[in-house]
Amino acid sequence: MGLKGIDEEINLLVYILSEATVLDELCVSVRNKGETKEAQVWNAYSFSNLLFMLPRVSSTCEIVFSDGHMRASSKFDKNGNLTLDIIQCNFE
Repeated sequence: MGLKGIDEEINLLVYILSEATVLDELCVSVRNKGETKEAQVWNAYSFSNLLFMLPRVSSTCEIVFSDGHMRASSKFDKNGNLTLDIIQCNFE
């Protein structure tokens, strides 16, 4: 999905994560057209934070986020703790 982070898209992701009981991975990418680099980085950070905190019904679901600057993922470990992995980071 190429998302902009608008409410309708967030609501769709909330629905998917609340209904998909056997979802292993949800990949989300965003596009940041027409914004300054600083705004792109801040928007990606803000959106990924929101995305990673969404409740999910599948205990094995990993959320993978990407944009032009970073790629990160989050999932719950065996103890129920949320983990975050930064896979790629390029802010040049």
